[in-house]
Amino acid sequence: MDGSNSVEQCHELRPCLISDIDVTYSECIDHKRTMSFRWHYFDGEEAICLPNHPDTELKSLPDPTVINCKGCGIGQSRDADGNCEFCPTGTV
Repeated sequence: MDGSNSVEQCHELRPCLISDIDVTYSECIDHKRTMSFRWHYFDGEEAICLPNHPDTELKSLPDPTVINCKGCGIGQSRDADGNCEFCPTGTV
């Protein structure tokens, strides 16, 4: 998103789209993690869209959801909490 060079170039925020939602995941605890949702922010401070705009695709964010931890990659195993960690050197 480009910034404005003058107040005349400023414009209202657009309605939010489903693609404006960021998904974050907590660390694994007892092989479960929480999937949370928030509106995408520009520079971490200002929303890039207007969630309460009448034309916003989703009127409220989904509630956080507890899910199973993701599968580990090649050369990784799970620790006691279910987090992925690398296998010892020389093993996969």
